[in-house]
Amino acid sequence: MSSIALPHESLWIPYLKGLKDTDLLMRSSREVQNDSNHKGVLTDVTYKDIKDTPMTTAYDFLKILFDREDELFLNSLTQNDSLVWNPGKKQVQWDSIYNEEEGTIKVTSEEVDDSVFSSRLNFKFHCHFVLRKDMCDLFGWTKYTKYQSTIIAKHGPNLVMRKRDNAFFEDRTDSQHYGYRYGLLEAVVQGKDGAYVDSIAFYLDEFTHTFTNLKECTYKN
Repeated sequence: MSSIALPHESLWIPYLKGLKDTDLLMRSSREVQNDSNHKGVLTDVTYKDIKDTPMTTAYDFLKILFDREDELFLNSLTQNDSLVWNPGKKQVQWDSIYNEEEGTIKVTSEEVDDSVFSSRLNFKFHCHFVLRKDMCDLFGWTKYTKYQSTIIAKHGPNLVMRKRDNAFFEDRTDSQHYGYRYGLLEAVVQGKDGAYVDSIAFYLDEFTHTFTNLKECTYKN
């Protein structure tokens, strides 16, 4: 008897149907130069910002999120803001690298000159992005483990993490760093509508994050 290939059940459609226009999907934290000073910029992306864009897979969705974040971020800047740090025009913006053929999106700060930031902590907090926790869990970007009696987030089967540099800058034995030991941190973020959203912060000061299997993870196995 020949086998019949049945269509895979989408995880995608039910997730989208459960979203409201005001639901916060992503928040980024970046830094720009303004009148010879540093200036932090937060950018929010809601479902309303992307819902009219055609998308069929998690790859489409995530790419649209990063593209829209970039557009909203740039639109928020004034003529006095600079994307690079002078003198020398040092890079301070992280990059999103798309590979549609392989279904991956790499987010990295490898080209960022970390000497621009006043401290390592400032680098962490002004060079990261946040995604909804339910989204991260659904598509296999996160899982959770117990470390020193604390449950913390780490990379799931569809997220590859790679060390940004050869050595860690923060003391790995310091308890204050346990929560984001793997470059991820569970957080509660308040959207502009006042609603609080369980989220995952992706820090880029120590790690590069690559989202993988973005077409396959759209569907149930």
